Order: sequence, then structure tokens, then C-alpha cells
Amino acid sequence: MENMDRELIIRWEEVDPPKVLVRPWKATFENERNGTKDAMEIVLKSYLESDNFIISDYAAAEGLDTTKSTRPFQYLLCGISQADKDRLLECPVIASEQGTVVIAPFSQQMPPFLVSIEGTSCKNNDTGKAAILSAATKTLRGAVSIASWFEDVAGQGAFGDITENLDAKWQMANPETRIGVWNIYTNKMPQNILLADYLDLTAKLRTLTFRTTLNGNGKGARTFECKNCKSIDHPSSTCPFYDIRGWLGPTRDQPEQGNRSERPERSDERRGSWNRGRGRGGPRGGYANKPPSFRNRT
Repeated sequence: MENMDRELIIRWEEVDPPKVLVRPWKATFENERNGTKDAMEIVLKSYLESDNFIISDYAAAEGLDTTKSTRPFQYLLCGISQADKDRLLECPVIASEQGTVVIAPFSQQMPPFLVSIEGTSCKNNDTGKAAILSAATKTLRGAVSIASWFEDVAGQGAFGDITENLDAKWQMANPETRIGVWNIYTNKMPQNILLADYLDLTAKLRTLTFRTTLNGNGKGARTFECKNCKSIDHPSSTCPFYDIRGWLGPTRDQPEQGNRSERPERSDERRGSWNRGRGRGGPRGGYANKPPSFRNRT
């Protein structure tokens, strides 16, 4: 929500729970939003079999160029029961002929992704994974300045917890050339930090060199940005949304126009933030002309 009005987010925090965030599939800025809200209302009424809820409006951050913003805009859904909140969070993408709605928790959630490593000869097998994990662990434990900064933000021992609980996953970066990267994850990402802090952390980690014993030196790779779910650890071509039962959107073989697997950032660049305001990770998205479908109702 870094592209939205900070004062509005603070007021949303004061709204009594249960509450969640909702958005249409593309969720670009709209001056006239009644049609979008009406469509979301129809989808949610059908799914919840109730009209006992309120969909808020949103406001852009002061000074934001809304014609260039690529981050989705969120609506607040409140006035719901705890049972309805639980149902919505169990089904984060709901689709019908009227449109597609993406649901996310209101409270911030930090992703487990840390950094992508490119440039080594570590193969996509158990030996390669062990080698890249060893290099990542040694490199992160030696990143004293980053550790000191992060523990000032997240608390004493927070960076050590991250480095003690690493995992690695091979990610195909370019299916045509078969070039890939190793993504490094942690299962101990602190949840008491802001989105701006998380993005700062990933930007700092991309500046590191990851030295292996037998497979050369790796470096932090530029992040991806999936056109479907907005995650930064994979390209659109490997998005898990394609595997959703009933998916009606672009396919791997026929992606949405402009839906390429480019990596928009340099490894030494920081992703944008909104004055260190409260943020959130997790599923992202907006409206589509041919919406996907995720139906888990019986």
C-alpha cells in the first residue's frame, strides 16, 4: 500500500476488525470507481452469500503520479463476520463473469524471500543446492554492517535468526536459454518490520558477493516482478497462478500482452516505498479483461 495515502491507512487501522483488503485484478488508479466497486460487490455477495459488508474507497499518496504507478490500489472490506474473513483468506482469488477480486490480510506480512543469486555453476540438484546454501549462509553471517542495521530495525538477534533458517530454490530465469538463479528464503522473517524495511533489506543483500568453494562466485541478481501476482522471486512464465483450478487468464504459452519475464531493477537499486509507512507483502494483483478463477467452494 506504499502508493496510497498514509493518513487513510492510519484511519483504516482504527476500523474495528474483522477486516481484509480487497482489490480488482489490475487495480490501477481510477478517478471514477463506482463501476469497479459495484463489480466487486457482486462477486463478494455471490461468494459470501451475504451483503453484510462495506467496501471503502481509496486515496493515492500525496504527490504520486497515478499515471505511472505500477502498484495495485487496495480497498478496505469491513463489517464482515470472523467466519466470512476466514473464508475470504482461504480463497485469495475469487472470480465470476462480473470480475475477479483478490483478497489479502489487513495486517502486514513479510515474504520469506531474501535474494536471488546468479553467476555460479551450482546445478539444480542436491549438490548444487547444498553448495549455494553454504555460500549464502557464510556470506550473510559475514555481512556485519547489514546485520547491525537490520537488528536496529527488527530487534536483537533478528538477523541471526534469518541466517539460521535458510532454504534455496532453483528458479528458471529464462526458459529459452535455460539460465536460472538460486532463490534464498528464510522461515524466520520478522513480522514486526515495515514493508520499507523489508525492501531495504533485499536491496542491501543484492549488493553482496556469494563465494562458493568449487562453483565460482555469485552475485545478487535483479529482482523479478511477476505480471500476474506481483511477486519478486519469479518471472511471469513460472507464476503459480497458472496452476489454479479454473484459471481463465493468460497462460504460460499465451501470456497477456506485455507479460514478459523482464527484471526491472538493477541489483544496486532500491525498490520504491512511501515514506516508511506501513506496508504488506503477500498476494498482489488487479482486474483483468479475462479474469482468472479460483473456486474452492463445493
